[in-house]
Amino acid sequence: MGTQLTKDYAELINSRYVLEEVIQLLSLDMDYRDMLEMVSVDTPADTRIVSITVEDTDPAQAMHIANSIREAASNHIQNVMDIEAVNVVESANMPTEKASPNVMLWTFAGGLIGVLALCAATLIQYLLDDTVKSSEDVEKYLGLSTLALIPVVTEENNRKIENEGFNRQKNWQGDIAHACSWDARAMKNHYLMAQISDMVKQLYEWFFLKAGGIKKKQKNISSELLESFAQQITEREDIFGDDMPCISTT
Repeated sequence: MGTQLTKDYAELINSRYVLEEVIQLLSLDMDYRDMLEMVSVDTPADTRIVSITVEDTDPAQAMHIANSIREAASNHIQNVMDIEAVNVVESANMPTEKASPNVMLWTFAGGLIGVLALCAATLIQYLLDDTVKSSEDVEKYLGLSTLALIPVVTEENNRKIENEGFNRQKNWQGDIAHACSWDARAMKNHYLMAQISDMVKQLYEWFFLKAGGIKKKQKNISSELLESFAQQITEREDIFGDDMPCISTT
């Protein structure tokens, strides 16, 4: 019986009579349909309590509308249902937080919808793409063997290739110069060692084969021979400078 009464009360609260009376009382710029969308009436199970909720962008106006509906509906219910009084449990209070929208919920939902839409668009684009992208596609769809591939060279790729070629040429020239310098030093040292070996051999032949019986002139001959040996080494050393000429082709 009590549950049926609360359902009757909910219908009377949402009636045109009550809502239009509230509109006139508060001088609101709206009609019955607009007011009906703002008001929701709940009847908790197994109780005789009716809860009135009003949603509005202005929290103060929402509170005034809810209290006005409570008063107008209380009088209307007493007249229609022929009861003595409708007790008020609690009046509407000023809301301190927004009831909607839930920013976190809508942000998460929007991100999820965006990801799903992106995946769907990518899948559709892949399924509808019938262009040939590789030599395997040519052999698969046309039954032809690929003899050669010609890459597409853009301006950016062309600059990259030129820079890489310049760097390789620069490194190659540096390696050649280093190799030539090293070869020059090695050839110079090898030549000097050969000349020194030749001079030592000449000294040996002179002292033991040619100058064995000449005691008087041995000292002078040895001095002259050493001076000649030093002069020959100096002359041969001047043949090569610090740098060895190197011929290379680019």
